[in-house]
Amino acid sequence: MRDLLDRVKLEKILEGDAVYFDAVNGFAGTTHPIGTPQMPVDNVADLKTIVNARNTFRVMIFSDITLDRNMGECYFIGSDRSGTFFTLNINGFISPIVCENLCIHEGDVGGLNVFYHCMLSGGPPITNFRGYLIECNIICTISVSGFLFMFNCWGEDGAAALDLTGGHLYYFIDGCGGQLAINNLTTDVSGPSTMYIHMKPGASLFIDSTCTGGEIYVYGACYLTDLSTGTFVVDMREGVPRNSRCFQETAPAKNAAGLGWVTILDRTFTTPVIRPTRIRGIRVTVAGGWAGKARIRIVDGAGTPNLIFPFQGYYEQDTDFVSGTQLTFNFPVEIAPEENNFGAYAYKSGYQIEFCSTAAGDGPGKTLELNSLDVEEMR
Repeated sequence: MRDLLDRVKLEKILEGDAVYFDAVNGFAGTTHPIGTPQMPVDNVADLKTIVNARNTFRVMIFSDITLDRNMGECYFIGSDRSGTFFTLNINGFISPIVCENLCIHEGDVGGLNVFYHCMLSGGPPITNFRGYLIECNIICTISVSGFLFMFNCWGEDGAAALDLTGGHLYYFIDGCGGQLAINNLTTDVSGPSTMYIHMKPGASLFIDSTCTGGEIYVYGACYLTDLSTGTFVVDMREGVPRNSRCFQETAPAKNAAGLGWVTILDRTFTTPVIRPTRIRGIRVTVAGGWAGKARIRIVDGAGTPNLIFPFQGYYEQDTDFVSGTQLTFNFPVEIAPEENNFGAYAYKSGYQIEFCSTAAGDGPGKTLELNSLDVEEMR
């Protein structure tokens, strides 16, 4: 019976096991009932004392609050005010903090954080963030200092940006709506920085020219603007209209090596194909008085090349193509992006054009020139 009447236990049950804070209408001190819904505490020093004494971690917030000391793994919960939020200024005190229904304002957020259903705002950026953003509204730049997971967040047009200057290895974004910008993605000293981004239908993703390394995989029926200069952007979107960039690849004449295959154009990479690519036609010139016939094919960049085109093992001169004459494929040869299993580059991807002769004696002086390869790159 005594256990049932223990006042501290009863208070924790009646008050939702939380300490209540209100800097405007609260009270100083640590004596009960300060910290209860009827008499919330009004300063952080007393708040910390009460939290520690009651051995709880939940803090109900009913006014703006600025931390002036480490609050040690607390769970800050803002009151529901119909879509408006009280402001929490973490003020650089480094400790894991969980926040719900609060406005996280500009400045250093330190430590490992979980922000749920919060608004992240500020003129200057939020800095030193690592951790989780869940169902948050982002209307500022967030400077990321470690791993990042974002789930079902919303980026305000022209305001939401992730600054990845720190150059860390792994970022995962799923279900992002609105507009989001990615800045300063580089290569970390430990390896390529990798981002997986799944945007909601109709959302917009902007990849800035300050992205110079690493790789970004983009999913979802979103709009994509890619101004990166060195980042491998792998476009995995489906069901969205795309602009294309059409161009022609060429390569100077190269000597045959008899029956051995010679690479005349190499468009393979140790990283994945950047964008979906279609090859629509080819024109080559055979010169030097070959004893045999030239053969051409398109293969991938694996250690043992895999045939990409044609259906048979090769196209042969005067049967499937004519020297100096444009050959338009019956259907485009499609080179799809490939994923790399979290930075484990165990293969090469892309394509390469190869040729050989039907006669073993064809060698130096017996050349093939790539006049044009008609390529359509999907942006």
